[in-house]
Amino acid sequence: MADMIRLDAHIKEHYARKLFIDEGLHHFSPDWIVWRNEPESHLLEFVEVKTKPEGKFTAGSNFPYDGHGLDYRQFKNYMECFKQFKIRTKLIIYDILDKKMYWQYIDCLNFAESKYKYYCNKRIIVFALCLYNEGEFYNGTKN
Repeated sequence: MADMIRLDAHIKEHYARKLFIDEGLHHFSPDWIVWRNEPESHLLEFVEVKTKPEGKFTAGSNFPYDGHGLDYRQFKNYMECFKQFKIRTKLIIYDILDKKMYWQYIDCLNFAESKYKYYCNKRIIVFALCLYNEGEFYNGTKN
């Protein structure tokens, strides 16, 4: 066992991604895949979950709304998964500045009016806060 090489998690992911790319496989990594099985209706529903701790984008001259977003490539991957396999992605944002949690399904964000979307540096897509549901922020302590 002494000769085994321990690789850092990022290095392992790098090699796995390289393998996928070399084999021509499309790939992305949600934080979780969760499912609900309702036996009485024979419904089995899978949902991908993407979590992000971040401060919000504040309204400015380019975008009239406060909002939250994600990398546009990730957004496209989640939407492609929804289109191909009907697996929705729930985006959960932990606003570290306001101590609030926001969530919404990415397909719902995608179909929102364009005035509620902003492309920041052609890399980040930001959605207005009014498109998100607000949840309780869990700070790691029990009540």
